[in-house]
Amino acid sequence: MGCYATALTFPERGPVGALLADVKKAVAVRDVVEPSAAGGVLSFAFDKAPYSGRVRATLDGKMDTALACFWNDREPAACEAACTAMIGSMK
Repeated sequence: MGCYATALTFPERGPVGALLADVKKAVAVRDVVEPSAAGGVLSFAFDKAPYSGRVRATLDGKMDTALACFWNDREPAACEAACTAMIGSMK
């Protein structure tokens, strides 16, 4: 169908702004929701032709875990729906 997902856990590298700056070097970012305090959840959508996707990352001050799902133009509506459900289930 053209749907993909990956999960990563990595040591925190600094403030959320630094993480977003690194991501913005590779893809166009939109719909950003940043945590209001240290830790929390960061989420955003991204585009880099021919892909679009979403990321949700839990930031705990030591290790960050990010779930990214993305899709190409084969079945974008079905993939986006599946991605939204998967991202929404992340705790």
